[in-house]
Amino acid sequence: CEDCPYDVEVDLTDLVSGDRIVVETTYTVGGMVLQRRTYIYTLFIPLPRLTDVAYADPAPSPALPPFDAEVFEYDLFLPVGTSSTQVTLSKTPGELVTAVSYRAPGAAAGDAVTVCTDCNYQEAYPVTNLRGGDRIVVETTYTVGGAVVYQATYVYTLYLATATPTSSPTPEWVLAGEGMCRDYLLTAVADLHSANIFEPACRAACAAKDDCTGYSWGAFAEMERRHRRGLLAVP
Repeated sequence: CEDCPYDVEVDLTDLVSGDRIVVETTYTVGGMVLQRRTYIYTLFIPLPRLTDVAYADPAPSPALPPFDAEVFEYDLFLPVGTSSTQVTLSKTPGELVTAVSYRAPGAAAGDAVTVCTDCNYQEAYPVTNLRGGDRIVVETTYTVGGAVVYQATYVYTLYLATATPTSSPTPEWVLAGEGMCRDYLLTAVADLHSANIFEPACRAACAAKDDCTGYSWGAFAEMERRHRRGLLAVP
């Protein structure tokens, strides 16, 4: 407002954190400015953000690390044979829009399967027809006045695995699959240079095994990355 009325509320809309409200006062006599004052109020408004993306029925094993809004990639380990789970979202106060989808490795964003858009919070959503290597994508957007203020994407890569006995204090994880396919797969992950040996043998042995096929082709690059980072222990 200019020449604002006093003792009257003036609406300020579409505010975001960091905006500055500037109040200028001027005292004039006979057209001459005798006093001018400027007051500045800098706004600090917490952004609404996700606080948890929880999976259940079945629960991940090992459990996911605590959710961190600044960590954008997670490994989701579920039991062999799992084809569905449930995801529940939590957030801080504020108007945050979240969408959940999933897609096979290498699939285009347009091929993603929608779980929910403008999802409700504290509500369990079923995620079905999953295969090893699928990626569950959680996208959050905070807008003010039609402008995007904050946006984040969290990716959960699905691994269907089972723990095997080991003398090591750290559980070892083996991938879904049987016989020659599993042997070649473990060999290829242990020795990253043997991928050219792994592919033809595993293709023949696992053509009809969904879990193994998902790991073999869709998640192979991911497994290499995990192995390089030391996050996937191979017997």
